[in-house]
Amino acid sequence: MLVAGAFAVAGCGQATPIAPPSRPPASAADTPGAIVQVTTGRLSGIGTSLIDGHRDTLYAFTSDQDRKVTCTGGCAFVWRPLLVTPGQKVIASGGARRSLLGTDLNPAGGGRVVTYAGWPLYRFTGDIPGAAVGEQLPDEGGTWATMSVTGLPD
Repeated sequence: MLVAGAFAVAGCGQATPIAPPSRPPASAADTPGAIVQVTTGRLSGIGTSLIDGHRDTLYAFTSDQDRKVTCTGGCAFVWRPLLVTPGQKVIASGGARRSLLGTDLNPAGGGRVVTYAGWPLYRFTGDIPGAAVGEQLPDEGGTWATMSVTGLPD
């Protein structure tokens, strides 16, 4: 839990970030190949939720109410957007619904951010596969929540 708090402090808009996360910001190398997968997995203490093809938990940020990416700069370093670059295809598997998948412009440039029911999807650098350490962390007037298969942040 101490790690989660440390990353939350380093989130969106903070002037002095603490230790950098262990993973680099999102890039085309994050999702090698021609496919970006959105699927489902069981998360400890939460149940079934959306995950990506690397088993990273997918989150929505409640500040993205207008269904536009608001997590940029230092925030996007800690909460990595799920990107699709030109030539890649987004697919749904498991219980994820293809009809709810989409993309939004990446304000940082370099591809588009994958959306689910209009909500931009992010991954938390403090997570481990099968867990949702970032669940319900407050940040910049919003809260991070795992994304349900119904398209609502949990």
